[in-house]
Amino acid sequence: MNQEEQQLRERKTEALMDLVSEQSWNVKRSKESLRTFLSFFARIANHWSAPNAIAIFGQRPHIRNPITIDEAQKLGHTIKHGAKAISILEPTAVDDNLVNKSQYLRFRKWALDRG
Repeated sequence: MNQEEQQLRERKTEALMDLVSEQSWNVKRSKESLRTFLSFFARIANHWSAPNAIAIFGQRPHIRNPITIDEAQKLGHTIKHGAKAISILEPTAVDDNLVNKSQYLRFRKWALDRG
C-alpha cells in the first residue's frame, strides 16, 4: 500500500470513528433512540462488535441482516452493480496514529496483541 492509499484509509477510518462517536451520542439522547438501537443490535450482536454495530446503524439503520461480501457470495448472492458497501472498523489495519486518538482502538490493539 503506497502512502497516498494509506492516508486515504486513515481519513476514512477517522471519519468512521467520528460517525461511531456521533451515533453513540445520538443513541443516548432519548429512550426511543436507545430502544431502536438495542432492537437493531439484538438482531446482529452475534456477528458484529458493538462499535461496528453502531457504525452499521449510523449508515443503514433499517438493514435487516448485514453480512460481509464473502458471506453473501457463499450464500450464492450476487452484489448488485452500484451497491454501496457499509464501512466498518478494522482495528488490525489501523495506523498507530489513529490508535492513539481512540480509546476503543487502543483497547482493540491491546486485545489483538494478546491473541
